[in-house]
Amino acid sequence: MSNKEALKRCKAINPEVLDELHKKKKSIVLAFGHYNNWEMVAMALGSSLKHKTSAIYKPLSNNFFDKKFRETRGKSSLQLVPKRETKTFLEEKKDKAYLVGFGCDQCPKRNKTNLFWTKFLNQDTAVMFGTEKYAVDYDYAVVFLYITRRKRGYYDVELKIIEENPRESKYGSITKQHTKLLEDQIIQNPQYWLWSHKRWKLQKQDHEICH
Repeated sequence: MSNKEALKRCKAINPEVLDELHKKKKSIVLAFGHYNNWEMVAMALGSSLKHKTSAIYKPLSNNFFDKKFRETRGKSSLQLVPKRETKTFLEEKKDKAYLVGFGCDQCPKRNKTNLFWTKFLNQDTAVMFGTEKYAVDYDYAVVFLYITRRKRGYYDVELKIIEENPRESKYGSITKQHTKLLEDQIIQNPQYWLWSHKRWKLQKQDHEICH
């Protein structure tokens, strides 16, 4: 799909909520779930927001397909940042009005200590804590991304500021908030969430035994 077509199909209905942050050259951690057509939205955001857009990703093991993957995403001005370079990238861009996307509904690794337990869809759920940790460490504002299906193949994007000054927030507050916002959206329209990605591979009792 061309960038022009993606922009036609994905409309940011309130991009102005980020304007003040952009004026301050405040960078943003964008928390989102694998909900609706997040891939198409990622293409459109790169050209519809004032912030420069980027996303953390895990490089593919096949160099050819990894290059193709990056080239495809690069067409929309979305900069892909390999996971291993996250800290360096966030440090360099913190005062340059960058927006960095974090998919925050994936299950953490079993041996990962950097996780947070909370209730999600009525279950004890391990949530990746990186979204909050990086926001606090590098003083990035935290924004949640809603994706609503307008009709087949067309989506509205709404942006909600969770925390402009993360270093002033209580430990776990940001993680609980973005998890709750995603949960509310799933409950409203469960058919648009990626249920196949084994969200609950990690069980709390198993994790407690390991530690």
